[in-house]
Amino acid sequence: MRALFALLLVCVGGLMSSPGWTQDATPPDVRMIFDVSGSMKANDPANLRASALQLAAALLPSQARGSVWTFGTQVRNPLPDGKVDAEWRRRARSLSPQLVDYQQFTDIEQALREASQAAGGKRHVILLTDGMVDLPGSGEVKRKRDAASRETLIASLAPELATQDVVVHTIALSRNVDRDLLERVSQSTDGLAAVAETPEELLRAFLDVLERIVPSDRVPLEDGRFDIDPEVDGFNALLFHDQDAPGATLVGPDGERYTRDDHPDDILWQSMPRYDLIR
Repeated sequence: MRALFALLLVCVGGLMSSPGWTQDATPPDVRMIFDVSGSMKANDPANLRASALQLAAALLPSQARGSVWTFGTQVRNPLPDGKVDAEWRRRARSLSPQLVDYQQFTDIEQALREASQAAGGKRHVILLTDGMVDLPGSGEVKRKRDAASRETLIASLAPELATQDVVVHTIALSRNVDRDLLERVSQSTDGLAAVAETPEELLRAFLDVLERIVPSDRVPLEDGRFDIDPEVDGFNALLFHDQDAPGATLVGPDGERYTRDDHPDDILWQSMPRYDLIR
């Protein structure tokens, strides 16, 4: 089947580099927050959040810092802040079961507070949710609590985070999401607000956010071919495809063919249901 998205090539040197970040600059601090409220059972039944997390873990530069958070009624931190290295990536890949450990409510305010509160320089928070502020309670008391928390997010917390150099990027995974809330929080903190109503759009939204955090050089794909300058030490090839598509094949200039199951040891090939990442 045809690929859903074009092949994206991120040129790298010995380590991940980009025009927007160099090894002499402060490494990015990325904090990913995943909604695990019960409605996610319907809006993300295949747990595409896990694929998005693995994509982020694979593409974050090795000098970055990263952490993973989940929230519903409670906020949890299954992968604490740490340097992105082989062990961090391994732990991130193991978190899939915790993204389906569903809770009843959706406390967005507390999730943002806890994930962003640790001291640091510029912090990028990626918030993925399918809903709106939904706190425990019933009747008029609950309605007032929900409204008060929403207002706090917009009028108080978002501006406060902006002064602390915290950038909040939001990804809405449902037509029922409070898009106005997410967009206003992102705009207040100079973040990116994206809407993903399909699995493909979710992965693409995560990629767009990562590109905002760590801009990367790209090369064009023309008729299935691309050129890499001889001075480049290596590159990442990211190929989005249909879930049941046949395995991807790369063909070198000398005609040598490389696949997921047949490639040299110096090629890292991560194959997921909807994308292949080849480094």
